[in-house]
Parts: sequence; structure tokens; C-alpha cells
Amino acid sequence: MNMAHIGEIAALLTACSWAIGATLFEQVTKKIGTIITNLLKVIIAFLLLSLLRWFTSSAPLPIDVPLNAWLWLSLSSIFGFIIGDLSLFHAFRMVGARISMLVFSLSPTLAALGGFFFLGERLNIISIAGIALTLCGILIVVLRRSPGDMYSVHAQKLKGASFAAIATIGQATGYLFSKQGMYFCDFITATQIRLTVAIAGFGIIVLLSNSLGKVLNALHSRYVMPRLLLASTSATFIGVILSMFALQTAKVGIASTIMSTVPILLIAPAVFIFKERITAYEIFGTIAAVAGVALFFL
Repeated sequence: MNMAHIGEIAALLTACSWAIGATLFEQVTKKIGTIITNLLKVIIAFLLLSLLRWFTSSAPLPIDVPLNAWLWLSLSSIFGFIIGDLSLFHAFRMVGARISMLVFSLSPTLAALGGFFFLGERLNIISIAGIALTLCGILIVVLRRSPGDMYSVHAQKLKGASFAAIATIGQATGYLFSKQGMYFCDFITATQIRLTVAIAGFGIIVLLSNSLGKVLNALHSRYVMPRLLLASTSATFIGVILSMFALQTAKVGIASTIMSTVPILLIAPAVFIFKERITAYEIFGTIAAVAGVALFFL
């Protein structure tokens, strides 16, 4: 294995983990809602990460991390987990994981631009062309009205895409703050800090919305918990650790671009699990978006 590309490999594995998680989270979110799903997923991921940290460093909690790291990573969690994931899971409920994650693939565009303006990372003309092609592919899928779609169905598609766009902005902002925070600590510690802040944030939302009873019901559901455990392990635990490692060892724009290939991986589940009817325009738009991602490596 070429260790020079270990960050890019980690980003690709992240995409696979997120594709599995997105498919399962779509099922769970439609059953118990976005807030409960988000709270339980970050709790599960935090417990798994604490066990990992305990075995690797004998200290389950990050008690020796400088304040600067907590500041940057807390901001990363607020934008990436709380704002970003709440919006993304709303999109899952409205338009499904496939279209949501396709819109979400805009995050490398924003992250790369942020890396250019704030972190001094370079963008060449080919990268800019990749950004443009990805954007065009997404717009083809989102804006085109499929034959037979009623106006209300198309309006819901646009609304769901809008939530996914908000999630995209949150994720891209979270990437930039994570990059700053990981100057002061390793990626495992960074992930644990982000999850800690997310648990506090979602916990406050659950209490304010009087949804504690729904949390207890979800914990006793034989449909919800197996899917939630697998999705949280795949996407929020393994995926987030790999994404933090990728961000630490590769450029923000490149790492987040590879991680945006999730939509192509979600076509098969959309057809065979959720029985979606995918048009030729949607396939073309998805291919165009992924081709735009590939241009980042030329």
C-alpha cells in the first residue's frame, strides 16, 4: 500500500461506511424522527469511541486536551453534527438518502473553497472545473421534474434538497473547524470531543421538545435498535473516525471530495431496498457529479 495516499484511502472507506449508514438511517429516521435518531446515534458512537480510547490509552475521556482544541472542535460539532445532521436527516425523511447525499456532495466544493481562503490550500483550474461539473450534475437531478411527478411531489423534492443544502454548509464549515482543532490533538480525541458536544446539544433539544418518552420507546423497538446500532457503528463511529483521519492526513478539499462519492454507492440500495424509480437524467446527473469529484485528482 502506498502510504503517501493513506488519507485518500481512509476517505474512500469513509464513503463506504456512510453509504451503509445512510441507508439504515433513512429507515430509522422515518420511524422515530430526526431528533431521536441523532441523539441515540451520537450516544452509541461516543460509547464505542470511549471503549476504543480506553483500550488504546487507558483513559476513556479526553481530560488533557487544550482549550483551543475544545473551542474549534465544539464549533465543528455544532455546525457539522447538530445543524448539519439534523438538516440531513430531515432531508432523508423527505427525499431519501440518495438525493440527500447527492446534494450533500457539494460539501467538498465549499470545503475546498474554505481551504483556499482560510487555510492557504491551492485550487487549480481542473479543480475548479470539477466543482462546476459536480454542481451541474446535482442541479440536473434536483431541478428536473420527473415524468408523472405531481407538483406537490416535486415541491417536496425541492424542500428536501434545501435541507440537504443546509446540511452541506454545516458539514463544510465543520470540516474547516475540525482541521483547526486537530492541530492540538489526534483525530480520535477530536472525534470524541465532537461527539461529547453533540450529545449535549441533542440532549438539550430532546428535553426542550419533551421527547424523552420517544427516546425510551425507541430503545425498546426491535425494528429501530438493530438498524440504529449498525448505522451508528458504520457511519458515526467508523466513518467519523476515518473522516477525521483523512482530514488530518490529506488536504481538506481532496479528502472531503472522495467522501462525497456516497451518492453513487446509494443507487443500488435506492432501487432494490426502497424501490425508487430512477430516471436516465438522474443517472446522468449522478455520473456527472461523480466525474466532477474525479477531476480533483487530475
